[in-house]
Amino acid sequence: MKLAVLISSIFLFAFMFVNYQFVLGFVGAQVEAWRLRENAAGKVVLDNPPDAADAFENGLSENWETRVINGSGMVDPGPEFSSGKFEVKDGGLFMYLSRDPDFENKPTSKRYNNVALIGFRGYSPAPDRDIVASAIMQAGPGFFGTAGIVFEPVHTLQQDGAFKPSAPFNMFGASIIGPESEIYGNSGAVCSLAVNWWPSASSLGGLNIFEPHAYEIRLQWLSELSWLGIITVDGAERCRMELPPFGPVELQIWSDGYFLSTSPWWKLRTPRISFQNGEKYFRFDAIEVRTEYHP
Repeated sequence: MKLAVLISSIFLFAFMFVNYQFVLGFVGAQVEAWRLRENAAGKVVLDNPPDAADAFENGLSENWETRVINGSGMVDPGPEFSSGKFEVKDGGLFMYLSRDPDFENKPTSKRYNNVALIGFRGYSPAPDRDIVASAIMQAGPGFFGTAGIVFEPVHTLQQDGAFKPSAPFNMFGASIIGPESEIYGNSGAVCSLAVNWWPSASSLGGLNIFEPHAYEIRLQWLSELSWLGIITVDGAERCRMELPPFGPVELQIWSDGYFLSTSPWWKLRTPRISFQNGEKYFRFDAIEVRTEYHP
C-alpha cells in the first residue's frame, strides 16, 4: 500500500513538473476570472460614451488615445520606430513590420516587434445594451505573426504602451494568425479569449485572410458575473464564448511578429510563444464602436 502511494506521489510530482506551465496558466486564469467577478458584483453600470468611428480618411481619429510601436525592447508612439510603422492611405490604416537585420543577434526579450493603436475607451455592456466593434481587416502577402481587433479592460497598457509589472492581460476578439503559427491547431482567422494571458481559441472558418472581410465583435451582458462574446464575419455568426465581466473596455488593434505553437498532448497542449522576423503589412478599414440598445 505504501509503495502504491509512493509511486502515485512520484507520478503526480513528475506530471506537475513537466506541465507546470499549464498548471500555473490554468490556475492563474481561474483566479483572475474570480477577481473580475468579485469586482463586478453589485457595480452600477453607467451609460456608454457616444458611438465613434474612424474611416481613415484624414489621418488617425482622436479616438485612438495610445499609439505603440515595440522594437528592440523599447516603445515609441511612432508613426515609425525600429522595425515598425503605421500609415493612413487609400482610406485604410496600414501597419508595417520590416525585417530586422540584427534579429538573430538580439536576446529573446528584444526580438518582439509590434504596432498597436488603443482607444475608444469606456464602453460596457448592460442588461439593456450590447457593445459592438466592427472593422474590415485584410492581411498582406507573406503575412506572418498575428494581428487583429479585441476588446480589453481600459488601461490594460500604460500610457507608454508597456504592461504594468505582473499585470493580467484579458481580451476577447478576432485574431489573424499567420500560416506558420497555430494555437490549439488553429491558424488564419481565430476567435480569441485570454484571461490572465491564458488563451482559448476557435476557428472562424476557412476564411481567406488575404481578402478583406467585415468582422464584428459583440459583448453581451448575461449577468453580473458573466458576459457573452460573439463574432460575426461578413454577416454570419462564427463564434460565441462566455467570459468573465471585464468592466469598462477599450479597443486594441495590432500587428506583431509572434510565432505561436502548441506543445504536444503529453504536455497538455500548452500554448507557446516565440518571435518571427520579416516584411509584412496588415490593413484595417472603417473601424466603429457602438452601443446597441434592446428591451
